[in-house]
Amino acid sequence: GGGVGLTTNIAQMFGSIDSSGNVVALTFFSATQSLSRVGAGGLCDVLRRRGLSGAVVVLGGLVFMLVGYACFVVNTEGLLFVGVLCAGVGFGSAWPVMVVVVAELFGEEHLGGNYMVYDGVASAVGALVFGKFIPEEIYDAHTEDGETDCYGKECFRLTYVIIVGLVLSAVVSVSILIKRIHKRG
Repeated sequence: GGGVGLTTNIAQMFGSIDSSGNVVALTFFSATQSLSRVGAGGLCDVLRRRGLSGAVVVLGGLVFMLVGYACFVVNTEGLLFVGVLCAGVGFGSAWPVMVVVVAELFGEEHLGGNYMVYDGVASAVGALVFGKFIPEEIYDAHTEDGETDCYGKECFRLTYVIIVGLVLSAVVSVSILIKRIHKRG
């Protein structure tokens, strides 16, 4: 949900701090997440040949996301760009490798159905919750009476505090998963 939330709200995020860098930032996000998909796939293959799970790549992607979203909490123009780049690398590396992890965990017999639970449901719920409902409520809560636009660092801060907390829980969960996979293997 954080990646969809970023792409949905990037213009308002940059506008809230009176910056016009949103087009460049969106281009950077798209480019980094696309390039990261290629790199993550190759890295996943190398790690699996060495007996490691694809979940290690997912963990690395989550760490990049964590750094990126933490930059959004601070919310200065320079850190927004750093955050966009880190979030792009994280988003591009973690999500595509999930199909490999699902196959490692549940086998390939029902891979399509199993994977869609992780990708389809998570993407749909995340897009609604973190791309629309939460950011919209927080943005509106910090908009001055009679205004339609929010200005200041608080417009999106709480949204990304929430997302940082969720990504931290994902880092812990994937770390536990990696230990269990390696014990089993």
